[in-house]
Amino acid sequence: MLPDKMLTRCLLFQSPKWNYFLSLSQFGKPCKLFCTHSSSLSSSRSSFRSYSSPSKLVHGAITNKRSCDVDVQAPKKRNQYHAFLDNIYDTSAIFSSPRNIHTSVRSLVQRSNIPCASQSARSPASKIFFELAANETQLMLHRGETVSRCLPLIWLRDHCRCETCYNHATNQKENVDLDLFESGTIGSGGVRLEDENTTLVIHWKDNHITKYSVDWLMSNSYSSSCSKKTKERIPSMVKRVLWNGDTLRDGGGPLPVTYTRHVETDEGLRQTLRNLLDFGFSMVTEAPASIEGIKTATDRVSPIQETFFGELWQFTSDQSFSDTAYDNGYLSAHTDNTYLEMPAGIQVFQCLGHDGKGGETMLVDGFHAVDKLRQSHPDAVRFLSTHLVPHEYKELPRKSENGKAGSPGYHMYTLCPVINLHPDTGEIMHLRFNPYDRAPLNTIPPEDMAEFYRCYSLLSTIIADPKGQFWVKLNPGTILLIDNWRVMHGRSAFDGKRVMSGCYLRRDDWMSRVRIMGLLDG
Repeated sequence: MLPDKMLTRCLLFQSPKWNYFLSLSQFGKPCKLFCTHSSSLSSSRSSFRSYSSPSKLVHGAITNKRSCDVDVQAPKKRNQYHAFLDNIYDTSAIFSSPRNIHTSVRSLVQRSNIPCASQSARSPASKIFFELAANETQLMLHRGETVSRCLPLIWLRDHCRCETCYNHATNQKENVDLDLFESGTIGSGGVRLEDENTTLVIHWKDNHITKYSVDWLMSNSYSSSCSKKTKERIPSMVKRVLWNGDTLRDGGGPLPVTYTRHVETDEGLRQTLRNLLDFGFSMVTEAPASIEGIKTATDRVSPIQETFFGELWQFTSDQSFSDTAYDNGYLSAHTDNTYLEMPAGIQVFQCLGHDGKGGETMLVDGFHAVDKLRQSHPDAVRFLSTHLVPHEYKELPRKSENGKAGSPGYHMYTLCPVINLHPDTGEIMHLRFNPYDRAPLNTIPPEDMAEFYRCYSLLSTIIADPKGQFWVKLNPGTILLIDNWRVMHGRSAFDGKRVMSGCYLRRDDWMSRVRIMGLLDG
């Protein structure tokens, strides 16, 4: 048992000449940091309990002083005291040099729930502390006992947000030519917390001073739970609802938004965007059955993406383009623009009129299909996400005749995997599935060809399953917006004259609107 008055001295680190101790002389009294000559260690070892630290620590002197006060109090209870010593022993590597000893001791006191002399342990700010690594290449920033960020010094210098290094008017960096390896070194001013522990201040070797908001650092740096954090930043992971036909038929689908709410209110636009994030499609009802109505509705989301089909297009089964959409036959589920490097982010449809039968629109959740494939055949998902498949669109040049528009000719071609997975989380980011547009398969070696067709067929079978399909009849006045990276569309055969209109929206543009509307961070 330790006496009530005389506690102990704890060896923090040792240099060839000096030994550095933390003295806890009395319960609840200020701690003292002091040093003794190395030769005195052996003779005095029996008079105190010591926790030696690793020899790899950086050594130094305390500016020729033999002792100095540390702005923390010794624990008032024995169990707190032992926790304090255990923390020192377990994390002694943080005592990398004398200049960070005060901060390091304070960090350990806070870890042991011991009140500091100048701070209340009850305040949220007191739960924020940092540790500087022994080699001074990185800093650990802690908020409480569960949230930590490892911040390399070179990263911190690169992300300085002072007026010299960052243009806050344009939100662009200014220090692009800085030698970060040279400048990302802490100077004699060291590191400290200010403003009730809400601001981290670093004095760099080149005399530059950086002040960081602790909240900003926590939100914008890599964490040990990076996979979870990254998932939260994947747009399609925001409350993603994987669905099949039964899910939607049972009333579990997205809520329709009236044209007036969508166009005139932020709440209505948010609902449209939320539908797209959660389900991959949304419907705007009671809209004008016109090209102008579509433009007004889509302008609320983002600018229109112009392709060789034009901006806003209107078509019927007249074969005006070399595309199966321009006839009246059945179309199986597919995504559009698989032949473009950056396929459209959203596909927009509205039926302006139909005087016949058939022509219902089919929707299939591609991410749900891939998820089912992953559960039953994970090897197929791995294959389809790691092998390139060519897609193309070919249209020969032609002159205008008989009221049919001419064309300069097009040959679009891409090489991309059918399934695009996030490199960190493995979550589904993008599905390119269009058997109609697949080009000659010259990217798969002969020895892998059978495996490709096996995997592709497994996915095709899931997509073609009627249980996964949701059918809807688009009538004039209903605008359908589809996430073309996720949800596939198709069509039943029809007769009579069916006039469709629509357009494409870029992925980057509509995701920008999502962030502006506060539905997604980062």
